[in-house]
Amino acid sequence: MNISKQSKEFLENLRLYLFSSGKNEEEIEEIIGELKDHLSVAEAKGKSVEDIIGGTPKEYMEQIAGEMSLDLKSWLKYIPILIIGLFAYDLLGNALRGGIEYSLLELGGNLFILLLFLSLTLVIFKYVASKKLSKTKEYLLFAILGFSPISLFFGLIYLDRYYETPTFSI
Repeated sequence: MNISKQSKEFLENLRLYLFSSGKNEEEIEEIIGELKDHLSVAEAKGKSVEDIIGGTPKEYMEQIAGEMSLDLKSWLKYIPILIIGLFAYDLLGNALRGGIEYSLLELGGNLFILLLFLSLTLVIFKYVASKKLSKTKEYLLFAILGFSPISLFFGLIYLDRYYETPTFSI
């Protein structure tokens, strides 16, 4: 079952769009599989992706995402994992330096940066999946995504050194 490069790219973008919209992975794979079959048959008859989906890829992605339910249960399990991962990394560094101490600013700032990063990730993934961007623009967006939390962490370290907030020692 062969499909064109354009169809493969569309399916990859659809998968990314649906995933970043919080949809169930099994349902996503089911829809992608069915659509791949339809694309294969239609392309054999000389039709394009736009002919099959009946509009622009972005409109189709939004339509499919609107018809699927939000898989909040699956998404909520990632948040504790990310929070534990963030603090485990930070905790290890503090333990190696000889003391485990957190300021209120550090705890709140780390949580804020994590939530901001997750939100930014979802927005950028949906944007990249729904637009026809050059590779340079895609790489630039992903670079911004990668460097924004790092710069915020350095800013947080700076603020934490110069502003006194209550601390918690473990």
